[in-house]
Amino acid sequence: MVKLHLGCGKNILDGWENYDLYPEDERVKYLDMNRLPYPFKDNSVDEILCSHVLEHLYVPIYEVMKEFHRILKPGGKLIIKLPINSNIVEHQKDKFNIYFFNSILENPVGEFVIRKKSSLQNKPLFRLLHLEKHSNLYNVVFKKRLGGEGDTIVGYKKNIILFIKYLPHRIHDLLFNGEITWVMEAVK
Repeated sequence: MVKLHLGCGKNILDGWENYDLYPEDERVKYLDMNRLPYPFKDNSVDEILCSHVLEHLYVPIYEVMKEFHRILKPGGKLIIKLPINSNIVEHQKDKFNIYFFNSILENPVGEFVIRKKSSLQNKPLFRLLHLEKHSNLYNVVFKKRLGGEGDTIVGYKKNIILFIKYLPHRIHDLLFNGEITWVMEAVK
């Protein structure tokens, strides 16, 4: 069974092939998700986990979704986790639209659909199996990195300046931020 954890960061999962743009561990392989196509064969993957990655990409998200569809086996699972009401400090809002995914919530059929340019027909790529929304206050308060240069005097000063500079965004995150998880099945 082939399971890909794309954009894993430091969250390395046993039983998964872990990939990241900046691998810091020998168990993590390099993958730049902004460069399509991904180096996986068609219909070769059973499961993909992509947690808090899509909002950082510069390529169109629908192209990434088509790429996930290409590499997943029929019936393969796609698990996507994204922030809700995220601020513009950390994410490329001009390139990413959370409402693109939130439209699944309004779709009674529960399918992720891409419209073909050459056709008026919609082709479902994924069927929604499960949807979960929850508050993520712990991550906002304790796990967000502020930047700087670590445990140096310069680093502490930069962290304090960044904390003050982005304090309104942090307060917004505390009040409104959360996480949404989609579990989808590839339709082929």
